[in-house]
Amino acid sequence: MTLHACYPALSDLRARAHRRLPRFVWEYLDSGTGNERTKSHNRTRLDAIGLMPRVLLGEFTPDLTTNFLGTLLPLPFGIAPVGMSGLIWPDAEGHLARAAAAHDLPYSLSTVAAQMPEDLAPHLGNHGWFQLYPPRDPDIRSDMLARAKSAGFKTLILTVDVPVASRRERQTRSGLTHPPRLTPRLLTQIAQRPAWAYGMARHGMPKMRMLDKYTSDNTANLPPTAHIGYLLRTSPDWDYVTWLRDNWQGNFVIKH
Repeated sequence: MTLHACYPALSDLRARAHRRLPRFVWEYLDSGTGNERTKSHNRTRLDAIGLMPRVLLGEFTPDLTTNFLGTLLPLPFGIAPVGMSGLIWPDAEGHLARAAAAHDLPYSLSTVAAQMPEDLAPHLGNHGWFQLYPPRDPDIRSDMLARAKSAGFKTLILTVDVPVASRRERQTRSGLTHPPRLTPRLLTQIAQRPAWAYGMARHGMPKMRMLDKYTSDNTANLPPTAHIGYLLRTSPDWDYVTWLRDNWQGNFVIKH
């Protein structure tokens, strides 16, 4: 049976993921910040976009290629950065990077992913993008850029709209903290999802491996849904943007 026959719509894939993931992982993946109004607004705005078909033009071959940042891509989308995607499934970053490379699409790795840029170097293909949460320390900043560049990432994404830890009520209710602590509550959820549990047992519980070089484990004063990366982060201004533009040799995108 084909993938399309099993999951004819994205809603079918979503339901399948919900059944396979422990509750605390699902809440991390599916929740938004605060009362999640931005999440619902985004859905409403996307649903409001309509496509006007052109008809009576005879036979033709659809062409979905697009030129973005001087590169011709076969489809008008790529894979966005997701922090701690390795929590959602073992080696998620590797799976996504390989899939993107196989289809010649961009893959974006988050600063707070479960794998480092060096881990993804063999799997990137031609369109590796690296998403940067802005470090305050210029030496750390320079080192992160050098590591991303050396691993083969060609486009830098600066995230500018998360200067402080966000409030994620659903995440807090599920019992998830950063890094995850295997409390009896979480272990009960894990026991109900054996495929996820087996994969994590083989790979180990994920953590933000890129930050190991720059941080200690001192997260005692952080909110439960915050993580060690917030101790490094600053709120960038235009001088910060100029510094990055001067120190990154490649495409540069600001993500808001």
